[in-house]
Amino acid sequence: MNSTTMKHSRLLACGIALTLVATILSLTVVPVWAVNAHMRSSIADLSDRLVRYESISEHDALLRRHYARLTEARSSTGQLLKSESESVAAAEIQRALRSITDDNEASLLSTQMLPSSELDEEGLQPVGLRVRIRGTLPSVIHSVYELESNSMLLFLENFSLRIAGDRRLGNTPATRYFEAHFDVIGLMSVLK
Repeated sequence: MNSTTMKHSRLLACGIALTLVATILSLTVVPVWAVNAHMRSSIADLSDRLVRYESISEHDALLRRHYARLTEARSSTGQLLKSESESVAAAEIQRALRSITDDNEASLLSTQMLPSSELDEEGLQPVGLRVRIRGTLPSVIHSVYELESNSMLLFLENFSLRIAGDRRLGNTPATRYFEAHFDVIGLMSVLK
C-alpha cells in the first residue's frame, strides 16, 4: 500500500470514528441534556409558583384576621339582625315594627315574609317583610322615620301611601287615617 492510500484510510477511519462518536453522543447525551434543561426550566417555574403561593398564604391569613375583626365589629354594632334563620330574623323585624308603630300610635295591619334573596359577596342574607301600617299622617311619617333611623340596619322599598277610608269626611290630613304599604329589608350575617 502506498502512503496516500494509507493516509486516505486513516482519514476515512477517523471520519467513521468521529461519525460513530457523534451518533452515540446524539443518541445518549443530547436527550439527557434536553431532559435536564426541561427539568431545570420546570423547577424554576415551580419555584416561582411556590414563592407566589407562600405570599398568597401569608396574605390570606392576614386578610382572614381582618375579616374576622370586621364581621365581629359589624355584628357588635347591632346593625345586623341577630338571628341565625330567616324566619326568626323576620320575627325580629316584626317585633321592631310593632314597637315602633305602637310608640307612634299607628297600627301594624299585616306583615308577610318576602321570598329569600341571594347572599351578597360579604355573606349578608337579606330578609324582607311586606308591611302594611295604618295611622294618621304624622304617626305614619314618624314610624317610617324611626324605622330608617333605627339602630338596626333596615331598608324600605316600594313605599306607597293611600288615604284609608272615606275621603269626604272633611278630616284634615293630620287627623285623617292613611295606609302605608312597603317592603322592609334587614340584613342577617350568614358567615359567623
